[in-house]
This record gives sequence, structure tokens and C-alpha cells, in this order.
Amino acid sequence: MRPLSLFYPFTIHTIINIMGIIQTILKDSDYKLSQFSNDNIENLEKSIQNHTDKKNKIVYKVLCLVRRKEIVLTPEEIVRQLFLYKLIHEYEYSPS
Repeated sequence: MRPLSLFYPFTIHTIINIMGIIQTILKDSDYKLSQFSNDNIENLEKSIQNHTDKKNKIVYKVLCLVRRKEIVLTPEEIVRQLFLYKLIHEYEYSPS
């Protein structure tokens, strides 16, 4: 019998990359991103970096557009960063 990995060669990281990190973080929340353009979402997605915390768990972080420091992405923070991106890039608000 073949090992199961030959039929399912995906790791959890591959599955997350296919689904999209943002959708993975939002999957258990009530947040929707319908008010944001695909370009806004893609720009945030491109800026996400993964880190390993002290418990060897993968944590996704992004550089905050206002505070200029790395922050952990939670569903609330995703929406916040998308609103900031929209205010700064579409409505030309100053980030400071």
C-alpha cells in the first residue's frame, strides 16, 4: 500500500499558500473584506511575513502602515491595515 503522503503531497504551509494567508486567518471570524479591492488585499498579502514564536508556532506579521513596527496579524488587524492602506493610497491621507 502506498503511503498517504503520495496521494496528498501537501503540507499545511502549502495549503495555507493556496488558500491565502488572509483567508486562513479570517476563516473562523465574522469579518468580510467586500469593501476592499482585490489590489488592496493582494498588497497586504504580499507584505505578510511568517515568523516562528517561542512555541514553534507560525505567526504572521506585517509592518504597520502608521506605527512602522511589526505587528501580529489577527482578523481585526487585517481589517485595520486594509482601511489604513485605503486611506493612505486611495484618499491620500498622511500616515503620520
